[in-house]
Amino acid sequence: LELGGNDAGIVLPDADPKEIAEGLFWGAFINNGQTCACLKRLYVHDSLYDAVCESLVAYAAHIPFGDGLSEQSILGPVQNRMQLDIVASYVEDARAKGGRV
Repeated sequence: LELGGNDAGIVLPDADPKEIAEGLFWGAFINNGQTCACLKRLYVHDSLYDAVCESLVAYAAHIPFGDGLSEQSILGPVQNRMQLDIVASYVEDARAKGGRV
């Protein structure tokens, strides 16, 4: 869905969280999330919410990130201060709404 730059993913109740975690992760973080079609919103059916969160965390924990020039890194840092501030504001908003980091 193209929602004015706020592209959404929808997880329906018959989905298998472990099977979709990799696709959801890369849907959001391909090219470090710096493409116009990356997922910025993820709507998950209540019955799968915890399992999807756990599967995404488990997948992300195995992705090497660091110096963008290092061959060992799959994902590098956020490219500039303005984008970093935007990401930080999303994290703070999630925390304020009960999210955990």
